[in-house]
Amino acid sequence: MASTLDVQYARSQFPNLESGYVFADSAGGSQALKSVADATKDYLLYSNAQLGASYPTSQRATRRVDHGADAAAVLFNADSADEIAFGSSTTQLLANLSVAMAPALRDDDEIIITGEHEANVGPWKRVAASRNLKINTWFPSSSNSKNPYAVSYNDSVPALLALVTSHTRIVALSGCSNILGEILDFVPVVRALRAKKEEVSNGGEGLWIVVDLVAFAPHRHIDVKKWDIDFAVFSFYKVYGPHTAAMYTRSSELAKIGSVAHHFHSPHYDNLPFKLQPGGAGYELTYSSSAVLPYLYRLSRSSGDLIDSEDLLRKTPRAELRSALEHTSALVQVHEDELVKTLLDYLTSSRMYERGVRVAGPESPTLRAPTISFLVIDTEGKKGLKSRDIVEYVDTKGTIGIRWGHFYAYSILASLPGFVKKPFPGTNERSIDDGIVRVSLVHYHTVAEVQKIIEALDEILTK
Repeated sequence: MASTLDVQYARSQFPNLESGYVFADSAGGSQALKSVADATKDYLLYSNAQLGASYPTSQRATRRVDHGADAAAVLFNADSADEIAFGSSTTQLLANLSVAMAPALRDDDEIIITGEHEANVGPWKRVAASRNLKINTWFPSSSNSKNPYAVSYNDSVPALLALVTSHTRIVALSGCSNILGEILDFVPVVRALRAKKEEVSNGGEGLWIVVDLVAFAPHRHIDVKKWDIDFAVFSFYKVYGPHTAAMYTRSSELAKIGSVAHHFHSPHYDNLPFKLQPGGAGYELTYSSSAVLPYLYRLSRSSGDLIDSEDLLRKTPRAELRSALEHTSALVQVHEDELVKTLLDYLTSSRMYERGVRVAGPESPTLRAPTISFLVIDTEGKKGLKSRDIVEYVDTKGTIGIRWGHFYAYSILASLPGFVKKPFPGTNERSIDDGIVRVSLVHYHTVAEVQKIIEALDEILTK
């Protein structure tokens, strides 16, 4: 096992990094592995056929697509590929899930959502509106007297539990905020949710816990069994893969919901995730997503070449694969914590505080991904800055890519002090559309790149 993360090896697997450009918009999409591109090409050139036929190329195509689900099952720690659905995006898969769940809901059921990315918020709002169900929103809060934007979900769990009633049926959470960068402490949160539901339910239905892992998956290993959750989804294009998404569906709960597939597939697929894939997923993308697993496996080793994903799954025990993923996650966390600390130390310095810089989300590296957002507010000595102006100044450097906006987490920004849809002229109100500045990194970034970002930010923040 490797003792530290080999960042240079990691960078060598992403050809686009050779340009020297600092891609610091990783929460919007990571760079893609060369092995993923090679797998996509190989599928299209040598196994491009409709699935399920009896001729050899179709049979090979079917095996390869099935292999993509097998690899995803390892990443989720699902029991098998029979708990894995693929789709074009996390947004699409959660929309499919909400439609399939709706018929199983009762008229007095309630849903809990967050203000996070609309992918795991909008579908439940639409279900609630169509059925006239009650919906409750869990917002993070701040105990930082100097920074009301330093909000936290982990510090606000009592507020979440207060929303749970005997009628609560669905709790839709985010494993990591794509704005705040905070990682949810799953085990105690889910345990507390289920205990509260059992306490108030009087023998009624339990909870369906649905988790958006898009902002989580690039930074930590996933373990749906340990967390005791029912449905979870992430997008591979945020995790070094192709533009596709995978969803874990706990088999016992999948059997209880409806289908969005063609009617004639019932009853054969009633207990399989295929019923959440109307029209099927992209074949070449499902297959090439399997190339992510060998890369993560290799990062846990101190040396060696990438192993073909089909060989890796065939020859390596599941326990060894999971152990490797956990080890890689630990190495990544140590490295990313250094990136986080370097940038947070700058943004939370007394000099930046006086300038009006405020970090959105926790100001500590604990339970934090290197997704760091900030804004610049008015202070006694200085006028604040629009987020767009900061990013466009950094753009002029020509070597760094960061971003401004609400990042589809519109409701979170709307809950923070001063953010409104349309600011009134002459006030301290801030536009939700202008949003915040987000710097989002992953394991292949370096401290030197963070310093480069800091230098560019410092030029405009100290003007």
